[in-house]
Amino acid sequence: MKQNWVKLAMAGAFLAGSSVAMAEVSGSVTLTSDYIFDGVSQTDNEPALQAGVDYAHDSGFYAGAWMSNVDFGGDTNLETDLYVGFTFGSEAVSFDVGAVAYIYTDSFSSPPSDEEADYYEVYAGVTFAENFTVKGWFTDDYASAALDAYRIKATYEVALNDTWSIPLEYTYTDIDGEDFNHGRIGIAGNFDPFTVDLSYHQTDIDVEAGDDPDLYSADGLLVASVTFSF
Repeated sequence: MKQNWVKLAMAGAFLAGSSVAMAEVSGSVTLTSDYIFDGVSQTDNEPALQAGVDYAHDSGFYAGAWMSNVDFGGDTNLETDLYVGFTFGSEAVSFDVGAVAYIYTDSFSSPPSDEEADYYEVYAGVTFAENFTVKGWFTDDYASAALDAYRIKATYEVALNDTWSIPLEYTYTDIDGEDFNHGRIGIAGNFDPFTVDLSYHQTDIDVEAGDDPDLYSADGLLVASVTFSF
């Protein structure tokens, strides 16, 4: 069923691409000291190389794909996200709705497959004055384990000048009744086409992984990243 959803999503992106003159394609490549997903390290506290491409149509429709290396202690080493959505509104208040599929594979196997970890989310969000966003995600099949999970994220960016800003982020996550909080504060610089970010992460997640209960936790972690956009 998830494979059919992905095919439909990509078909929608293809059909929307017929109006190329009214659309924009962009991409990015990021090198980060750790891949943090709402308070949880996806790379065993090691660096990650990430890349993405986005298609945005003037109608508000968008679609994209994003990839990163991951390390959960097993064979899985690659995450691919496929998403489609629609934005509408004004500069004062804008809305965003869509869906995303998370696909995890062993990129060195043939064919690559790790379907037991794959899952999807639907999401909706609202942005005020282009710098304060509240967004929520939901799935009823987290990690293909038929678990209900949702998360709510609030982000705010304080502009210091044309180059520097302070990104602030808070996320509440609930996975089948087990909840935790994650916060981030950082300093970000825009040196077009490069952006740099240095952020401090705080979380109260309690994850037991082998002999190290903090293996995947981003609690008290400082993460640096640089992104090239094109």
